[in-house]
Amino acid sequence: MSMQAIDFIREKMYKILDWTFVVLLVPIVIGTFVQVVLRYVAHKTIPQLNELATVMLVWLSILAAAKVLDKENHPAFTVLLEKAPGKIRDFIRLVNWFIIFGILAVVVRGSLRLVESGRTQTLSTINASYIWVYASLLVGSLFMILISVFKIIEIVVAHILHEGGEHIG
Repeated sequence: MSMQAIDFIREKMYKILDWTFVVLLVPIVIGTFVQVVLRYVAHKTIPQLNELATVMLVWLSILAAAKVLDKENHPAFTVLLEKAPGKIRDFIRLVNWFIIFGILAVVVRGSLRLVESGRTQTLSTINASYIWVYASLLVGSLFMILISVFKIIEIVVAHILHEGGEHIG
């Protein structure tokens, strides 16, 4: 897989994620605003809005985690990485991304089980299946696996082309 193909897929993935963020965030904001107005003006609430906003926030959080992972803006211990010479830095980053990949593979397996178990569970007020909640973990984890594969390929290609980590971002 060429770096141009990875960049193209990543760009399309970002567009999908960004539009998904908008689609999720707008109803959360509007629903929360309506709930606040109703609570303080009419002294009533609509429980379905709370539950729907919660489900959307779960999706938003997990998908945003995928984007943060790709940007490498997540919290990390980088002291060793920053002090290591280029080739050792490449190796540490490569091991790190393989560990992330392995953990995500376990998360995907577990989320498949959750999705299966969600068939018989329903959300209390909107009467929808819990699959809608549990699928967020599956979809987000699959995005993160794709990102970790891209990172592994980028490190290997950069190492082959530049013989060391000085050129890796």
